[in-house]
Amino acid sequence: MVISRAEAEEIFHAKKTLVGPFRWISPSKSGRDQSCMECMIEMDSAFPRGVFFRAIAYPRFLETFTFQLDCDRIEARAHITLYRLEVKPLRQHTNKFYGPEEIQGLRIPSGQSHEHNFRDNLTEKGELRDNGCAQARSLDASLLDFATALEFVCAKINVANGSDVPNPPSQGALI
Repeated sequence: MVISRAEAEEIFHAKKTLVGPFRWISPSKSGRDQSCMECMIEMDSAFPRGVFFRAIAYPRFLETFTFQLDCDRIEARAHITLYRLEVKPLRQHTNKFYGPEEIQGLRIPSGQSHEHNFRDNLTEKGELRDNGCAQARSLDASLLDFATALEFVCAKINVANGSDVPNPPSQGALI
């Protein structure tokens, strides 16, 4: 079972503190062409099971980042994303034909920053879908670097100490 909408709303709106250590895992250790940093989240002086924050940087693409607010699914070894910000993604995104009418079937080109919010993915009954954040909305915000994007996402999901997260390791290669 996916978490309830009420639980998702509570997690999304709660004041959050990211809990270190804030360690970036390099591409060679993650097995992918990305650096990843995950950390737990403190809410109301507690550490809710399975709620975490993830930041991803792509070493060959200096302006491409992903940030996520995730929580574990109760019945599976998987998670559901409540919010995701994709800054200058490498691939285009195409929405499904459900959710708010104004974004149904919306095609967002590669390089266009966009955000995914669980509220745009609710079923007709108002429940969360298994895939969490399939629908997206384009952003007009100018997210030029990691720090600016991190500040944007932390304001959106109510994180108090986003500035504690270090920049990702050196990106790109000198030729």
